[in-house]
Amino acid sequence: MYKAIKDNKIIAISDIDNEFLFLVKDEVIEDTEHTVADYKLCNTEYALNEDEKAVEQMKKEVRAVRNSYLEEYVDPKQLVLVWESLTEEKKANYTNYRQYLLDYPESSEDWYKSNPMTYDEWIEEQ
Repeated sequence: MYKAIKDNKIIAISDIDNEFLFLVKDEVIEDTEHTVADYKLCNTEYALNEDEKAVEQMKKEVRAVRNSYLEEYVDPKQLVLVWESLTEEKKANYTNYRQYLLDYPESSEDWYKSNPMTYDEWIEEQ
């Protein structure tokens, strides 16, 4: 794996060393200890997945997915309009799924390494 370095920051990574031909960089360094999958893009530079910058970026991304699920499955305007017509079981499912999403960031120490389940996935596990 190769890293393109500019101003002491990793600005690009690749499995191919000549991938950076047209990139403005200070140097290209071969990294035999890691793979491309070991790095996370954090704004304009790459960091190892276990670095604080990468962890914060992953948390931000998983929270964004969680928030989109809240909007898509639990809090959409059409659900509010039909709420009274839902069965008690459906209401309980939506309420419990919403709580699952809200609690997701505290669900485990490494919660940020995977997205929460969609409503359909969650229902299947119930």
